[in-house]
Amino acid sequence: MFPGNPDDESGAAEGTGSSIPQSPEMAGQRFGAYRIAREIGRGGMGAVYLATRADDQFNQRVALKILRGAFNPHDVLRRFKHERQILATLSH
Repeated sequence: MFPGNPDDESGAAEGTGSSIPQSPEMAGQRFGAYRIAREIGRGGMGAVYLATRADDQFNQRVALKILRGAFNPHDVLRRFKHERQILATLSH
């Protein structure tokens, strides 16, 4: 998920900023069908938050990665798809 409009129902927003707000500012914000609970990690490309499904379709907890907007979108998308594939092979 890219930083931008947290109410974007598409699940992806365009990145425009280079900083990521700290967890207290993000807690309670909604990204697509998910509401952020708290920050669980931070790294060079962005931050990872614990989020829960907020649309009452079913109960689900997820790790939601929000990327900084200062990267080339094509490179970020390629790296993100690679990371997604690696994570999909894990059994947890």
